[in-house]
Order: sequence, then C-alpha cells, then structure tokens
Amino acid sequence: MRRTLAAVLIIMMIGLAFGACPASAQTASAAASGGKLGLTLAGLVTHAGSAGSSIALSLGYLVFDPSSGTGADLANASLITAVAVVAAKVLLGRARPYVEGAGGRFTGFSLDGAYHSMPSGHTANAFAMATVLADRYTTAAPALYAAAAAVGASRVALGVHWVSDVLVGAMVGVTIGRAVAEGRLRVLELSAPDAPPAR
Repeated sequence: MRRTLAAVLIIMMIGLAFGACPASAQTASAAASGGKLGLTLAGLVTHAGSAGSSIALSLGYLVFDPSSGTGADLANASLITAVAVVAAKVLLGRARPYVEGAGGRFTGFSLDGAYHSMPSGHTANAFAMATVLADRYTTAAPALYAAAAAVGASRVALGVHWVSDVLVGAMVGVTIGRAVAEGRLRVLELSAPDAPPAR
C-alpha cells in the first residue's frame, strides 16, 4: 500500500508541477482558451473532498453497515482532519493564489479566508477518506488515492490553492486516516446499535 500511495503522490506532484505558477493565472488562461468544460469538471470533482461528501459517506456506512466500523472511522478521520486543517490554516496564514501581489506568502495568524491556503482542506479530507477506505478495500486503494489526487488537482485548477498546499493536505489526510484506521486516533465513539432482544 505504501508503494501505491507513493506512486500516486509522485504522479500528482508531476502533474501539478505544471501548476507551479499562480493557479488563478492558469484558471484565467484555461477559460480564455475554451477550457470552461475543464473548469466545470474541476468544480464537480472538488466536491468529493467537501465536508458534505464525507458526512454523507460516514452516515451511509453508519446506517447501512453499522457493524463494520467504517462509518465511525470515516467520521473520526473527517472530524480530526477538519480540526487539524483549520488550526494550520489560521496559524500559517498563507495567501491564496488569487490574492493580488501576495505571491503565496505566509503572514502568520490570520482569520481572513483569503489567507487560509495551506493546507488544502478538501485534499486533506479526500486523502483521509481514501486512506480509511483503502484499509478496508485494499484492491481499490489505487482508485481511491487517484480520486483523492484528482480532488487536489481540482483545487489548483480552480485557483484556490498552490501546489504545495495540496501536497501538504495530502500528507495530513494520509497521516490522520492511517492513525484512525489503525485505531491509534479517535475522538468519537460510534458503534452499531444493540440488536433488540428476541421475543
């Protein structure tokens, strides 16, 4: 599994290396050259890393497969990732690509969303979910990590993150997802309801 993850991250880094320039400039260029379909696709893909997607996935497992523990692990990974990401964003205060003249600089503590670029929360969440699911469905691991990498690429394509934000987000997500999947990190205790007594 480590080799698969390493391969996916390397592919993602190579692909995103072409996005080393400010993503907002890429977005404008893509739109000007008829890349609106690509931007629309990126907009759709990016939602896979949203909080709403992870909540829906967690609830789906909690309702339809409560005894597997997958829903509980997904919920824990998503919540812990969200807390870690928000704390890092506020403390680092990195300017997003669309902030004029900022060049991605770090300002330190900031409550301004325009300075919450690092790490990418959508990417971190996508990789946390992928890692939990890959622990259970090992043969699907390459597809899961590829989907998470696509979320990261979409964040750069949409002009809201730098490449390094996405890479750090991926590392955060994998680290937390692995810790949760291995039972080393947990804040929520969610278990299957007890079966009603037989009559």
